[in-house]
Amino acid sequence: MILHFGRANSFDHGVDELGTGTIGLCTANMTFHPRDWPYWDMADLMLAIEAVKQEVPKIAIRRPDGS
Repeated sequence: MILHFGRANSFDHGVDELGTGTIGLCTANMTFHPRDWPYWDMADLMLAIEAVKQEVPKIAIRRPDGS
């Protein structure tokens, strides 16, 4: 399933990957250094990998259409 950031999402979903241009992140829950990533041009994927390594859930939260 693909959840587009501009469309409504009626409930919270656990997801495999989040778009780094649309997320909020609490750095107290996760520590990483993008300069250490082997692929700087794949930030969404690299952040997803960091979250898995650190056992941080990735959740697309509910939102109205056009938000």
